[in-house]
Amino acid sequence: LSKESLGVIVFSESSIERTDLVKYAINKTCLEYQWLPDSSGTVDELLWSRLSEFTIAKTSIFYLVEIFLPGLLKVVY
Repeated sequence: LSKESLGVIVFSESSIERTDLVKYAINKTCLEYQWLPDSSGTVDELLWSRLSEFTIAKTSIFYLVEIFLPGLLKVVY
C-alpha cells in the first residue's frame, strides 16, 4: 500500500473478485461510526457505507468497508 492505493490493487489484480456488495446507512449508534476520527465533523449525521466481500484466487475472503463522508459531494462537483 505504500506504492499503490488499495483500489488500484483490488481492481487490477485478476485473482481478486468482488463476490458481494451491500450499501447501508450508519449513524452514531453504529459501530462503523465509531471508527471515524473526532475531527471528521460528522457528529449526529447520517452517513452511507459500502461493505464489499472479495475473494483472492477463490480461496481466501476479505472484507472492505468504505464510509462516505458528507464532504465527498463537494469534492466531486
